[in-house]
Amino acid sequence: MGKQAQLDASAPKGSTAPKKTGISPDTWAMIGLFILTLAVRLTLAYQTPYITGDDSFFWARQAESILTTGRHFTHDTLGWMGRDLSFPPIFAYVIAAAGLFGQLAIGGKLLLNAIAATTTVFVYLIGLHLTGSKHVAALAGVVSIMTPVFLAETTTSLTPYSMIIPVYALMVYAYLRIETRAWTIIYLAALAILSFLSPLAIVFIIGLGAYAILTKIEGIKLRREEPEVMMFGAFFIIWAALVQYKRAILSHGPGFIWQNIPDQILRSYFTDVNIISIITNIGLVPFAAGVFVTYTYLLRKQSLNATMIIGQAIAIGALLWMKLVKPQSGYLLFGLILCLLFAFGYQSFLSWLGQTRFGATHRFTPLAVFLLVVVTSLLPSIAMTASAISDSRMDAHMPALEWLGKHSSPTATVLADPDEGHLINDIAQRPTMIDSNFVLAPDSETRYRDLQMLTSTPIRSTAIDILSKYNIQYIYYSPRFAKRFTEESRWLSDTKCFSPLYNNTIVIYQVTCQLQKV
Repeated sequence: MGKQAQLDASAPKGSTAPKKTGISPDTWAMIGLFILTLAVRLTLAYQTPYITGDDSFFWARQAESILTTGRHFTHDTLGWMGRDLSFPPIFAYVIAAAGLFGQLAIGGKLLLNAIAATTTVFVYLIGLHLTGSKHVAALAGVVSIMTPVFLAETTTSLTPYSMIIPVYALMVYAYLRIETRAWTIIYLAALAILSFLSPLAIVFIIGLGAYAILTKIEGIKLRREEPEVMMFGAFFIIWAALVQYKRAILSHGPGFIWQNIPDQILRSYFTDVNIISIITNIGLVPFAAGVFVTYTYLLRKQSLNATMIIGQAIAIGALLWMKLVKPQSGYLLFGLILCLLFAFGYQSFLSWLGQTRFGATHRFTPLAVFLLVVVTSLLPSIAMTASAISDSRMDAHMPALEWLGKHSSPTATVLADPDEGHLINDIAQRPTMIDSNFVLAPDSETRYRDLQMLTSTPIRSTAIDILSKYNIQYIYYSPRFAKRFTEESRWLSDTKCFSPLYNNTIVIYQVTCQLQKV
């Protein structure tokens, strides 16, 4: 009050104190983080003129259908030689919107990278809310830019993860501010979007359940609004899942949780899930900070907000351990949550450092941590993204698929690696025996066993029998597909039955033999 009186007395009579106008420092910080993130992502994204990742071509086909007919398709005449589909279509319409302004490979990557870049803004806001420090929040935002798996999986691909992760981050921020009506509405809106975008919405609710259990154990009282919001969210997500996946749930039963993926593939998915792979995909600094904060706030300190974030981390880790979520999905969500825990960990580190004889070096700490993150996260991110571009081999695929589309019948069935099925369906417009989407797929276990037999049998007649069973006329022998073949399985070398019509990095064989039924 006295300070205000002094200000009033020093001002000339008849004048008023100048009001601050313009953009606030917080807004400038968010704009700067967004521009920095988008610049990093677009630099990596346009290292290739193509989109990468087999699933990208499924979404590209859906977007092309929307642009042509005005709606997505639910019956695929090419995948699995004809099958029904069950998936949330919102993402396809988002990509289609980008397609209105040019090629999907250009507009789609620009739009999705812009959406993904907002994750950094939400991490900054959450860090600011949790710690009250702009400096800590900004560094947490910078750390989130460099998450290896997020950059590698979303910069060059048309993938729903580009939307899932920022929406998930928005849900976390809105939930932390659930006491106000406006943020409750924002939280519920984000929950609805995520529920109709991906089944991963259930992970957030499971995380809230873990959070509720932890607060009960620690004797922390939940906010008045939380129990009702938790219950509503759980029932809403169950209802949304039933609306979207009713047929798939009835068809596959509990197997729907694993998307009807054959057991052989599931075992290979999870063989590499360990501490080393988690650190490689997420980064050493956020992982170490996450472990430290979890230990500190579960055993030594109490914080409602920290417990909420820790609940999410425990839920994601448990789902990964129980093989209830794909490693790719688990790493992406884990990376986001650990970036939030990094804010707590970094603040605690600064507080401890200030109490030691190294306190004089306090001003150099942000630079040291930044350089450590660059070495342990950014460099691996660039390496992983470059590897994803290189492994996609799109420079080899495009001419091969264009040749296949021009020199084969539109009804000719192609045998290829399951992880290249959508690519062939989209570019060559040819039906394939099998692809990577097993939900509602016909005879998925049988077909996958037949595929394994084809890539392991040394007997030509056995291979021809299986090829005839599915009326396969072409074999798309890519470097990826070649890795499936055992040394004993050399039936493709018989040029009398398998003619190499296109022979480059990728070889396209025409099947010219069939077994005669007696």
